Amino acid sequence: MLICNKLGNKEKNMIYLNEALKINNSIKQLNLGNNNIGDNVKNMLYLSEVLKITESISELNLDNNNIGDNDKNMNYLSEVLKITKSISVLNLDNNNIGDNDKNMLILTEALNINKSIKEFHLCENNFGECDKISIIYLKNYK
Repeated sequence: MLICNKLGNKEKNMIYLNEALKINNSIKQLNLGNNNIGDNVKNMLYLSEVLKITESISELNLDNNNIGDNDKNMNYLSEVLKITKSISVLNLDNNNIGDNDKNMLILTEALNINKSIKEFHLCENNFGECDKISIIYLKNYK
């Protein structure tokens, strides 16, 4: 668990994490909550690059990282979600996803393509009415 370490405050931290995850095939749960990852777009890029190739992680917690503050962050995450076959639990609580209209569309599309995610958390994301309809659809679909 690497929660509350402010890894996103320095780009080199995410580069180190990227390199470590590339060589570790045994991590099942990755908890990166409260690390300011979304504050720098490159952070999400580094994380998404490694998540695309990592097959051992089944639970990914990215809560409270401001990922929704930038379209590019959501696009990087979406790319991962579209291809991953190992992640079954995804926590995106408190990431300001509902603050940007495009974010929910990007997320909904990715989750509809993904077949491995069975449990996802999206609390405290400032969703509007259309976003809530998308979430209801996803809950029924999964």
